[in-house]
Amino acid sequence: MKTEYLTEPRFILDSSVVAVGSFDGLHRGHRAVLERLLGKAKALAVSPVVLTFEPHPRAVLGKSSLKLLTPLDEKIPAIAAMGIDFLIVVGFDMSFAGLTSEKFVEEYLVKSLGIKALILGTDHGFGKNRSGGVESLRGIANDRGFELEIVEPVLWKGEHIRSNRIREAVAEGSLSGTAHMLGRPYMIAGEVVRGRGRGKEMGYPTVNISPPEEKLLPPSGVYAASDDKGTPGLLYIGTSPTFDDGQFTVEFYCVREMGLSIGDEARISVFEYFRGERAFPSKMELIEQIEKDKEKLEKWVKIHNAK
Repeated sequence: MKTEYLTEPRFILDSSVVAVGSFDGLHRGHRAVLERLLGKAKALAVSPVVLTFEPHPRAVLGKSSLKLLTPLDEKIPAIAAMGIDFLIVVGFDMSFAGLTSEKFVEEYLVKSLGIKALILGTDHGFGKNRSGGVESLRGIANDRGFELEIVEPVLWKGEHIRSNRIREAVAEGSLSGTAHMLGRPYMIAGEVVRGRGRGKEMGYPTVNISPPEEKLLPPSGVYAASDDKGTPGLLYIGTSPTFDDGQFTVEFYCVREMGLSIGDEARISVFEYFRGERAFPSKMELIEQIEKDKEKLEKWVKIHNAK
């Protein structure tokens, strides 16, 4: 997949089918849109293109910081894995936010990408104040000579799967619901950094991970997790209150050596919340609890391997 970064429109392709969106999480609803994109591109014998924004529009327009399910470094390989030919990353700022939907379509879709068809979800809108809703886009598509296809939402438990719904599930520690809506386990990726060596000192060496600042993390606590090879382990998120230094960490204890070094990327899938974090009266009592966590993990693995 070729990735282009745009701060202003320029010619890239003379013909394409395009899906536009933030695609945070690349959840089952997003995947339905991209599968339709691939099918339409094949039918028209043109390139399938995903156009997304960085930073996320809500991070620019919102009144509070937005934590993401898939920061750009996670989103790019996930989109590439679906077989998309081109990813266009448009720099989103207040100037870009002021473009009308007509101007956006003309400059970024028609002139830059030679759009033949636009694929969108039902609740999508773009342009100034999200003025480019489905009905107004039908008129623009007719005027500019490209097709518009709307993909019906994917439901889970009778409600639309949306990125914000998944963010709420992650923030509540509902990793099972998160996985159902994403279509895969929730992943935390980040650079391996040097830790304080306490886990190794206690007999439980951990990999310390530094996720991007904008990454949405589940609540502090201990989780059943696995590395990118599927090897199970325990993920800890929190401030190590037993040691009372207040330093926030994300650490993964794997049942086998991971072979990662400082500066490598770790990719951890998170499955289930085991317990919250708490301060233990002594290091020995913390070790006893970790042993209980390991036993719980072993039982969890057996149950899920049997399914």
